[in-house]
Amino acid sequence: MNNDAHPTPPELPPNPPSGSRPWDAKPCNARPTRQMRWSARMEKDFAPLDTQPTVLHIIDTLLKRPACVAYEITHKRRAIFARRLLLTAVLGICAYGLIMGAFSGGQQIWFVPAKVIIGFLLGSLLCLPSLYIFTALAGGKQSLSDAVSVLVAMLAFCALLMLGFAPISWIFSQSTQAAFFMGVFHLVFFGIAIRYALEFLLMTLAFLNKEDMGVIKIWGVLFIVVMLQMCTTLRPLVGEFDGFRLQRKQFFVANWFETAGDSR
Repeated sequence: MNNDAHPTPPELPPNPPSGSRPWDAKPCNARPTRQMRWSARMEKDFAPLDTQPTVLHIIDTLLKRPACVAYEITHKRRAIFARRLLLTAVLGICAYGLIMGAFSGGQQIWFVPAKVIIGFLLGSLLCLPSLYIFTALAGGKQSLSDAVSVLVAMLAFCALLMLGFAPISWIFSQSTQAAFFMGVFHLVFFGIAIRYALEFLLMTLAFLNKEDMGVIKIWGVLFIVVMLQMCTTLRPLVGEFDGFRLQRKQFFVANWFETAGDSR
């Protein structure tokens, strides 16, 4: 019999163990994402504050160990931390408001800080219910009082960043007379500060709930729009004092175009 009519098929190599196949292998050079690094940092520092919760200690902890603040505002000392974080936010925004008012001088030195604080706190209060609802929809377990504490921590974080920009703003406010330029300058600083403050809020809620809280980004957009509209309602924040009255109703984008046209 001719054996070539029915050749013996070659033996197939054994299947590689799971994990050694190309699609199962984990990339060795994969860089951790920003969220992974933040989560690891939060996991490491999520513990009570080991010193007295003075305002200075809370500020230092908020910048260096935000997970420690997240722990305190969700546990027994929530009330005292929330109050001192709110004080930090008010003082920081007030200081930056003084720099804004120094551009025009006169009565603006006193009225601009008051307007900025009112707008900052009132805008945050208006956005609080939607923050609580968005957090609940994303799977968050925080109560309304927890949402208040987390929001206050975010405001304090934002205020500290704005306070860090205050010396730069002061230099320009004393060396230029272009109100439109200074307004753009303040908006840029506000944009940077609120960007990192919202990231702090998002990452903190994601860590506390072990859930993807991406829906908070939508709330962040709403928060920014509300703040910009509050600034437009309480104008002028940069410019000469214009009496004890609210300005006419106007959308903030329309106000920007109108101001830009007047500055030419």
